[in-house]
Amino acid sequence: MKLLDVVAAAGTEKTRFFLNGVHLHSDGDKLIGVGMDGTKMLRVGVAADHFSADNRLIIPATAVKMLDKLLRVTKPEMVTLRRSHAAFSATAPGFEIVSGMIDAAYPDYKKLLSPPNGSSASCQRAEMVAALSRLQAVAVGDLPLVMVTWVGGENSHPSERPLFRFEAGFA
Repeated sequence: MKLLDVVAAAGTEKTRFFLNGVHLHSDGDKLIGVGMDGTKMLRVGVAADHFSADNRLIIPATAVKMLDKLLRVTKPEMVTLRRSHAAFSATAPGFEIVSGMIDAAYPDYKKLLSPPNGSSASCQRAEMVAALSRLQAVAVGDLPLVMVTWVGGENSHPSERPLFRFEAGFA
């Protein structure tokens, strides 16, 4: 379900239809989900077998939202994902969903991500969330670009949450 949460950043513009969904691709031993609208991007990765190496696996936002609802209702332990050139499917006990994919190439978002540098900082998650909430409360207009990179394991105990790297840039 983490992979589907990135749909919140997916675009809705008809002229840039290739951003109106979630892009899935493999990166090492992780399956990465990406959603962006040209100004905001969410990216998350989960441990998975190799699934797709190209930039053409874009699931429409409507199908992602439907799949999210099915997963929340059925709460399966395992979901099998399949793809062809033009279709995507997800199967679990209790349901199977098949959707056409957006027929386009997803932009190479990795070119936009800069490696950690001297303008990086590490802090606790809760402190970061609180700081961003305060910033949003007093911000006029859109917030500046924010990039968050998690450092540490996903399966850590809640009292031992890993640190993350936070970078902010102002346009």
